Amino acid sequence: MQIKTKWILGCGIAALAGVIAFAIVFVFVWSVLTNVGVIRAKEKVAVYDGMVFIYNKEYKVYTKLIASCGDSGTPSDIYLKVGDKQPVPLRSFREDGFDETVWKRIEGAVDDGAIFYDIGGVGFHYNNGKFKSFIISITSGDTKSVAVGPSANGKFATIPMTQEKLIEVFGEPLSYGKSTIMNP
Repeated sequence: MQIKTKWILGCGIAALAGVIAFAIVFVFVWSVLTNVGVIRAKEKVAVYDGMVFIYNKEYKVYTKLIASCGDSGTPSDIYLKVGDKQPVPLRSFREDGFDETVWKRIEGAVDDGAIFYDIGGVGFHYNNGKFKSFIISITSGDTKSVAVGPSANGKFATIPMTQEKLIEVFGEPLSYGKSTIMNP
């Protein structure tokens, strides 16, 4: 009787482990196939209000910035500065303001109704005319000419960015994590 109980208990635990493993695999595959906006960072991320900086352990610097407004349509309070030009607030960029002879326009890259404008590691994502997200990444281009900062008159830094520079320019993050979910 005791052996049968242990066998049934063992089968129950194995079945539960199988269901959990299936659920994890299902969520991962579903998120990849549907582009729900999951960022898979191999290393830590520094989370700010509406922004995430992704750290690359190999290079020991932050190599990506993703700013998102989710469903609000209002971008993060962040300023972009190109070369020695005046800083421009992210919220001032409009979908109809991109010169398509300079910016590469990609339609439907993220989801139906999505338009993505890209130029050497800097990208803007719109959906049905609404701003959704901004990304700057050294993995997709040379971003050293684009600096980011929290205000027009404050400090600016380029990606890649050290931990010290990140805190100097943006202050302490709200939190650190291994990954986060954004709504592009």
